[in-house]
Amino acid sequence: MNFGSKMGQQRQGFALTSMIDLLFILLIFFMTASMYAQFESELNVQVPVSSESVDTEREATEIIVNVTDDGKFVVNQIERSIPELDDILRTIADVYEGSHIILRGDKETAWRNMVKVLDACKRADIWNVSFSVIPEETAGE
Repeated sequence: MNFGSKMGQQRQGFALTSMIDLLFILLIFFMTASMYAQFESELNVQVPVSSESVDTEREATEIIVNVTDDGKFVVNQIERSIPELDDILRTIADVYEGSHIILRGDKETAWRNMVKVLDACKRADIWNVSFSVIPEETAGE
């Protein structure tokens, strides 16, 4: 019996089906991630303009807190009270050491509303806080 001849007749091919599955999974992941990041920036919050703004890369553990012009606090597109914000920030600080908070305050909001968020960050022992602004070059667009 000659088993070697049958083995030589089979073509060794590239597993294209599994590569296509992997491609679709990656595509879905990146589409979902980009849509989530876009939701936070589409809120009705007009951040102030700054000539000293610096672009930073997004971090996986960052939380965006939006403060509207009428003093409402929005996290993950849900309006939150200060006690709810305290709970969220404490949970995040417990789970992710060195969490990053991005504070997006409307240019018309009162400073006392921004201080409430900063106080909540202090109570949660989060010290890595950034303020979101628009560069002067893109402000007129």
